[in-house]
Amino acid sequence: MKLEKGEKMETVTILTDIITNFGFPIACVIALSLYSKSTTDKIIALTEKVTDALVSSTNAIEEVKEVIKEIVKKGV
Repeated sequence: MKLEKGEKMETVTILTDIITNFGFPIACVIALSLYSKSTTDKIIALTEKVTDALVSSTNAIEEVKEVIKEIVKKGV
């Protein structure tokens, strides 16, 4: 099947329209997916840091509580 000059132009126009109509939305979806993954990874990392800080603070409070109990027992 051989296309004539007018048919070739029409085929090129159709392909250009398809790329224009679907290429940009697909590129946007890919970009938003990458952005979402990046943001999620950052949130997970920050959550882990906050959790570690909370555990550390809890341990420090427990130590202070034990020291206060010892002081109260001794009657100082």
